[in-house]
Amino acid sequence: MRMSTRYAALVTLLDRYDGVALGSTPIEAQRLMYFLQVLGEPLNLRYAKNLYGPYADNLRHVLDRVEGHFLTGYGDGTARVLDADPIRVLPDAVDEATGVLTGHPDTAARVERVLELIDGFESMYSMELLATVHWVMTEDPAAADDWQRTVSLVHEWTPRKRRTFTEDHIRIAWSTLRERLPIARQQ
Repeated sequence: MRMSTRYAALVTLLDRYDGVALGSTPIEAQRLMYFLQVLGEPLNLRYAKNLYGPYADNLRHVLDRVEGHFLTGYGDGTARVLDADPIRVLPDAVDEATGVLTGHPDTAARVERVLELIDGFESMYSMELLATVHWVMTEDPAAADDWQRTVSLVHEWTPRKRRTFTEDHIRIAWSTLRERLPIARQQ
């Protein structure tokens, strides 16, 4: 299988994230690519509101396709989220991805921006929180200027999010996003 620019970005993000977070779940892979697309990488991922935050079913197909070629641990993608094995990058894939991104400096810069954006949020909980808060802030312009409105909208998303995400954690994610990422309406 040929290492495309998109695959190289995915491999690099998962490899670098793994160094801090000790493994990635499919949820975290979704979030990494979500933010890469938010930062302008033309991935054509179709994100929609889902149980664990923004979710692109077509990324599931990508993960399935690269399983065994560049990644391992995703399997067939049917494992329950909390039971899924960590996704690991295969050793040769890192070097290949680095080579590809060398020829695509804009993508490489976006990968670095994603890593800067998520700094301090390297866990399944925190990545879901950050992407959920971002989604709310971009879908409701008033939420981008009002952290309390953001809290309400996150808590309305699902009963699970209401139980899981504290007001303080939502406020911290909201503040971080306002500081690190200009919030613009999603396209």
